[in-house]
Amino acid sequence: PLFILGGKMKKSMTILVGLILATAVGAQATQKIVSFDPAYKGAIDKSVESVGGKITRKFYLIDSLVATFPDDLKDSAIYSLKGVTDVAEDSYIRWIEAAPASMNSVPLPSVESALNMIRTGEGWDVPAFAEIRPEPASEIPWGVKRVNAAGAWAFTEGKGIKVAVVDTGVDFRHPDLAANYKGGWNAIISTAAPLDDHGHGSHVSGTIAAVKDGKGVVGVAPSVDLYGVKVLDKNGSGQYSW
Repeated sequence: PLFILGGKMKKSMTILVGLILATAVGAQATQKIVSFDPAYKGAIDKSVESVGGKITRKFYLIDSLVATFPDDLKDSAIYSLKGVTDVAEDSYIRWIEAAPASMNSVPLPSVESALNMIRTGEGWDVPAFAEIRPEPASEIPWGVKRVNAAGAWAFTEGKGIKVAVVDTGVDFRHPDLAANYKGGWNAIISTAAPLDDHGHGSHVSGTIAAVKDGKGVVGVAPSVDLYGVKVLDKNGSGQYSW
């Protein structure tokens, strides 16, 4: 009967669609970080390509590369390549939560003994500070006050020290950061500046290196050289290979 034929046709179509989807899934690629013995540096590219891998990035300071592989390829097949020492998923992870915990929720231990040491000079080899120079209360954020950074400024404000903030980038145009910003690197888009499009990196940078100019806020070390290294995107997320 016709209805039986129709049922068979529907069943055949379902099987066909299932096969197409299975093929599509099988064709998907997964990205992995492959580490290798430096002795095989000259041959590793062809080895990776021989199992269907496509190299998307090479590292020059470490003996590793990033490549996409067919989704159905097992790690054991990659490990079987000569020289391969490690295989890891290049996972995309949300490192920064949308609502970070307040600093007040994790109180710091008392620093009374440390402050006494700073004032008297007893217990360490550096000279004692003659006095703690006051700064405008509105310029010193809660965290900077909490560690009494102003107590160290008579000795040093960090001049000549280089600090790199590895985070979501730095808003180097901000008036509290611009004077101390010396450059950086965008690991996500190497041709772009490491400009912060999330906010976390700039917040951290300000806590460390905001200038002491009587305006805005001041950081713990307001005279350091600040560098921004952008390894997280606007979502506060990043891949290991970044």
